Amino acid sequence: MLLLQACCGCVDETKHAGADVSITEEKPAITFAVAGHIYGNPDTYTNSIYPPFLAQLKKDHAARHFDFLFLTGDVVAHATDSNWNTVLAELNSLNLKWLIAPGNHDLGNGFVPVSRPFNESCGLGGPYWFVRSGRSEMLVLNTSNPGWTVDEDQRKVLTNHLQQLKSDSTDNIFVFTHQLWWERNPPAEFGLDSLRPNSFACYDGTSDFWCDVFPCFDSTGIETWFFAGDMGSHYTLPAYYEDHYNRFHFYGSGMGGGISDNYLIVEVYQNGRVDIEKVNF
Repeated sequence: MLLLQACCGCVDETKHAGADVSITEEKPAITFAVAGHIYGNPDTYTNSIYPPFLAQLKKDHAARHFDFLFLTGDVVAHATDSNWNTVLAELNSLNLKWLIAPGNHDLGNGFVPVSRPFNESCGLGGPYWFVRSGRSEMLVLNTSNPGWTVDEDQRKVLTNHLQQLKSDSTDNIFVFTHQLWWERNPPAEFGLDSLRPNSFACYDGTSDFWCDVFPCFDSTGIETWFFAGDMGSHYTLPAYYEDHYNRFHFYGSGMGGGISDNYLIVEVYQNGRVDIEKVNF
């Protein structure tokens, strides 16, 4: 596993030769996994969770004891009762709290906002959730709408929620979506790389991330991490994305192509530091 990013002041606790004081390795306050496009390859999918990912996830969860699993869309290839029943049984067998930011495939026949939520109060009446854990805020959103953005109801609730967050009590905001919504009409000054996602479904629309919600994220003054999952379904498509601008961090991750399949492990420490690992399998 490759360590990709460490922010907010990592303290080096090196053990010097001859020292008689034992140093205990710092443990993260929160550890969670982020995985996109877990149905796998559109030509060879198995109507279940992508088998190589499921095997790797079980292995890593046993070793790392994840607190949460965030699925960034396209959990099923076709939103049938049979497919959902199979996938939900596999997810529930993990003994792990999970939430889904729905993709266009998940919404195909009317998405049921299934989840294994962190608590009974986190549901908001639709396929999106706001969850608090320690000094971290987790926002699981549905961007499978015209323009790759949240719909009007989500936007109102999200805007109000972000206005309530305070930088003296919140270290990080983590945002989970299916679409790489920052890829649509990004400001030139951000210098963000562009790439080909799995699909441009829902791309066309009159509004977008930068117009609808980015000003609200910007106004919080809080370190913010965006994760999306519409990547890597075919070996010719990129399966990973990473970009940074000031206190904003953008990640994309996915699987199915069989060559660059990956998911992310995020560790959050008591001092607000965030470490992100890319797991190839």
